[in-house]
Parts: sequence; C-alpha cells; structure tokens
Amino acid sequence: MADTGTTTTQSQQDAQRISEILSARRDEILNLWIKDRLESDEFRDELISKKELRQQSRTLLELFTEAVRDSAGESFEHPAYDELRRFLNDISHQRAVKGYTPVENATYVIALRSAVRPMLVEEYQGEDSFVLASLLGHLALLVDKMALVMVENYIRSREETIRQQRADMMELSTPVIKVWDKILTLPIIGTLDSRRAQLMMEALLQRIVESGSTVAILDITGVRTMDTLVANHLIKTVTAARLMGARCILTGVSPAIAQTMVQLGIDLSQITTRAQMSDGIRLALEMAGKAIVSTQVLARLRMNGLKSSDQPAAAAANGDGGK
Repeated sequence: MADTGTTTTQSQQDAQRISEILSARRDEILNLWIKDRLESDEFRDELISKKELRQQSRTLLELFTEAVRDSAGESFEHPAYDELRRFLNDISHQRAVKGYTPVENATYVIALRSAVRPMLVEEYQGEDSFVLASLLGHLALLVDKMALVMVENYIRSREETIRQQRADMMELSTPVIKVWDKILTLPIIGTLDSRRAQLMMEALLQRIVESGSTVAILDITGVRTMDTLVANHLIKTVTAARLMGARCILTGVSPAIAQTMVQLGIDLSQITTRAQMSDGIRLALEMAGKAIVSTQVLARLRMNGLKSSDQPAAAAANGDGGK
C-alpha cells in the first residue's frame, strides 16, 4: 500500500515541475498548440478567427499554468482551479452556440497535452523513468479533467438552448391576435396536448383581460386530427373564456373533423361554429355591433347622405324654406 505522504509529495513535485515547464516555455507551447489546431480538420474559420483562437488559447494556458502552480499538487477540484473552470465553461458555452460539437470541444483541450508532453520528455528523459511517468500521468489527468469540463458544460449549454427554443416554439404556437377592437383570434395549428392546451388557455385569458375583448375566434383550420382529448381542451378553453366575459366562435371545422366529432359523440352544441374564419370574423363583428360593408354600398350611402343634406339648401334657394 502506497504511503499517503509520499503520494502527496510526488503530486506536489509533479505540479511544480509541470508549472515550471508551462511558464518557461509558454510561447513555444502556445505555438505548437495553435499549429496543431490550425492544421487539424476540426478548425473552421467561419466559427472562430485565428486571432480569436490564439487569444483564447493564450488565456487558457495562462490560467492553467497559474492553477497548476497554486494547487500544490491537489486535485482538479481544488479552489486553485476555480477561475480556470469558469473560463472553460465560458468558452464551452460560446462554442456550443457557434455550432462546435462535443468532440471538437474536447479535442481542443486534449491537444494541449500533446504540445506539453514532448517538452516534459525532453526535460526529464535523463531522470528515473518513474519521475517521467508520474509527470506525464499528472499532466494527462489534469488535461482530461479540463476536457471533461468542456464536454459537460457543452451538454448543459445545448440543453438550455433546446429548452429555450422549445419555450419559444410553444409561445409562437399559441399566438393570440387582436383583429379588431374587442375581437381576438387564436389560430391553432398541429396537435394539442395537455401542456400546449394549458398555455393556449392562459395566453387567451390573459389577452382577454388586457384588451377587454368580448369575442374570441378559435380557428382549427390547421388541426390535423380531432379526438376527445382535443375537443375537451377546446371546451375548457371556451368555458374559461365565457367566465371572463368573452364569447367564443370556433372556425375552420372541416367536413372530416365534423364527421369525426359526430362519430365520437363530441357535444359542441354550446359553441358557436363557422366553417371559414372569414365567416367567424363577420359574426364576431356583428356581436361587437359592427358590420362589414362593401365600398360600393358605402359610396352610395355617402352620396345619399350628401343629397339629403343638400335638399334644405336647395329648398331655401327656391324660396320654399319657409313653407
């Protein structure tokens, strides 16, 4: 069984020797590391410029050197590595956003080991083989830990991005649009599940409160299939809107969906329905005390109004105003 004190001392010596190599030959290590990355198939100048890669790598190498020196041979979890871990998390997140893969993130860091290893061999090849093996092992352990941090944070970053995109898509999938004063429309596209139905109801009720609307059009033209679950979601939404003082009109009911509703025994008798959204908008305007009038009819009404207003003036001119 190895003596703990001996192991600790060896780790301290390894850390000191590695940090000395990193400090003394920093520029040489950086150049070898950058050269390896630029010549690899993984370098993509559309994602990162050579200048940015060098600056990023220089900062990482400096933080790594300081952390190895200050850790006194302790593990990668030592507080001396905190700032290095934060920087690794930052660049990993940036790379995830730009489109790098987990493998590219890991190999970027692992390439640093390939740049440092030959210098350790050159410096300590005349020493006992155990010394060199211990140095290379210590370096490999630290670099592997760095690569693992890059991969783990990459996965977290991608998961956060996916969650945000999913939330954005859910929000976009339930747009409540104000088409006229006190009239809202909610186009429903795709399949309704419990989660989306809840978001749809919340968005509609919130907009009813904000706009003071009294009519809401639910358009299901884009709904592919209708089953009891989807129908129940619609009925709940209509009921909730009614409690908020708004009446709902269901539009876009296709012949196929109408037949399915009948076959399933779905009762939508309490919901006003129209085949086309245009019919629903017309009905909604009537409910709101408005009407759609063609431009020709409007022009005639205006002309009749003008003629009516001209009659008293004409009568006065003819001397009939007092009769």
